[in-house]
Amino acid sequence: MTNLSKLPATDLTAGSNRQSQTLPINGFVRQWQVLRHIPFSKSTLWRRVQAKTFPQPIKLSARVTVWRAEQIRDWIEAQSTTVDETPPATGTSQTNTRVTPAGASRSRQWRDA
Repeated sequence: MTNLSKLPATDLTAGSNRQSQTLPINGFVRQWQVLRHIPFSKSTLWRRVQAKTFPQPIKLSARVTVWRAEQIRDWIEAQSTTVDETPPATGTSQTNTRVTPAGASRSRQWRDA
């Protein structure tokens, strides 16, 4: 049995090791590891899995679901490529260009917009 009092404090806390902070190059990753690297919630993850817009998981047992790290990395890369290649929308403005008469209240400006 290992004497835990001789181990550094960081080794005693779950998920504190540096390896859990990065997505491995290959192998399997659990849901919590996937969620650290994608910009959406657990519910959205499963919605995308069901819609087949996210890599399909692998069931290792009744209570263990994993994804291939390579597929997650490829998916992330494909998303950034898609964003980089998408041209900006034409004919639309991202800012409110309405001119407000002097003295008009701010709440009226936004309410009438």
